[in-house]
Amino acid sequence: MITQIGPQFLGGTVALIEQVVIPSMAAMSIPRTSTDHCASSELGNGATACQMVGFTSVVGGRWKLGVLCTLTTDGPARFNKLVERLSPVTPTTLTRQLRELERDGLVTRTQYNEIPPRVEYAATEASLTLKPVLRTIADWVEAHTERVAARSSTRG
Repeated sequence: MITQIGPQFLGGTVALIEQVVIPSMAAMSIPRTSTDHCASSELGNGATACQMVGFTSVVGGRWKLGVLCTLTTDGPARFNKLVERLSPVTPTTLTRQLRELERDGLVTRTQYNEIPPRVEYAATEASLTLKPVLRTIADWVEAHTERVAARSSTRG
């Protein structure tokens, strides 16, 4: 259960999302809808389910967080480097995820008119604001990898 990680961790994560993610959402292509119907979450700090859904609509997808983590920490990368780094992602899936991230303003694609052709992907200013959130997620994964892996292996 998620309550095992403690309210301090969850409250800190919600505060981080409110301070970093929600302000940077203005630079992203997140659908804007009225939030009058959105109840505040039990996590406090005024976060709503709609804000979380808006955030996950942009960064959801099996490989998007990996792409963002790679580009925000390692800097610009060519397509093949991303394929290698995110193995076992398929090129088709990575292409789709990169296009969505580019559409949402989190990744830039620069095509160089050279022979052979070269394309490079880079984090945008908006995605760089997600670094603290990505670090928090990485910390959570590190702390809970064994438990999550044990449960995943029983799903067969």
